[in-house]
Order: sequence, then structure tokens, then C-alpha cells
Amino acid sequence: MNLTFLDSAFMQRALLAATLVGLTAPAIGIYLVQRRQAIIGDGIGHVALTGVALGFVMSANPVWTAVVVASAGAVAGLDSLSRALHVSDFFDRSGGFVARPELGIKRQCQNCGAKFYDLNHDPATCPKCGTVQEVGAITVVA
Repeated sequence: MNLTFLDSAFMQRALLAATLVGLTAPAIGIYLVQRRQAIIGDGIGHVALTGVALGFVMSANPVWTAVVVASAGAVAGLDSLSRALHVSDFFDRSGGFVARPELGIKRQCQNCGAKFYDLNHDPATCPKCGTVQEVGAITVVA
């Protein structure tokens, strides 16, 4: 097998960078998909491309300008987007993401162990056995 192309320092760095991206990108992608925020990664990628273009125009390192612009865009863009879409409505009181806020928090009955959504009722009542859940001892299910 002829690997003479790896004699170049540039190709060695490129191989190292590709390996690091290949190892870290799936973890980030899985995290975003599980939180139903996969489209955010696409948006940040487009902002990073703007940073690469700015790097070339300003005769600066395009990688570092992409990192700076993507980071700034992510912070500024996600903050304004979350305010515009009222994202706080999609987070439950335990800090987890809920797909449908009207369902309330997913809980587990202290008496029978059944899992149920509290439908934002206070106090929460188990639909299976009818036990009223104690406020201090409510179990939130992930």
C-alpha cells in the first residue's frame, strides 16, 4: 500500500483533523437529534461558512474566523430565536425538554409505579390508581 501522500505535513494535519471531526461530530449530532434541535446544527454550519468567507476577505485564518463567527452567531442567534419562539414554554419545571407542553410533566406514581403525565394539574393524581401525589415526593420520569 502506497501512503506517500502522508509524507506531507499538511496531509498529516488533514488526516488528524478529519479523524477528530469523525469522532466528535456524531456525538454532537446525536445530542442535538435527541433534543430535537438538529436544525440548529445546520444553521450554525451556514454561519460558519460566512466566517470562512470573512476570513478569506480579511486575509485572516478562515478556520479561526469561522469558529469566532459561528460561536457568536450561535449565542446571538439562539438567544434571539428562543425569545421569539418562547422556547421556555417547551421546558418543563424539572429542566427537561417536552414535545407538548400541555401534557405537563411525566411522573411516576408513588403507590402503583405507573408512569403518567400530570396535565399541569396541581396536585398530580395517578390515572391508574387515583392516588394524589405528594408535592415533596413526586418522582419526575426522564
